[in-house]
Amino acid sequence: MSSCRLHVFLPDEPESATSDKREDIRAAFEEHFTPCEGVALQDSTNELVSEIFDDTDENLERIDAFETAVEDIYPDADILRTRQDRSVMGGDADYDEAIMLQITHALV
Repeated sequence: MSSCRLHVFLPDEPESATSDKREDIRAAFEEHFTPCEGVALQDSTNELVSEIFDDTDENLERIDAFETAVEDIYPDADILRTRQDRSVMGGDADYDEAIMLQITHALV
């Protein structure tokens, strides 16, 4: 079984346009995952990172539930989910795979 971290990249829109939504998304993230500091993939305050978890159906369902919560909070968002083997991303890693959610304002 592989180990994973969830990395959530919040919208890059101007702070005033999405600040309430960002705080609500942060709260939803903390309801579903234990946040972890100092392990971001990007040098940004717009990234939320979870503690390491096992790649199980139950944990993947938590990601689905979080994604649904984000859609409820921010209906105008597009959410892209990707998964990358951590070894090809460079840097030190204490987990096997990064699951990444990129949240952006819908273009259409």
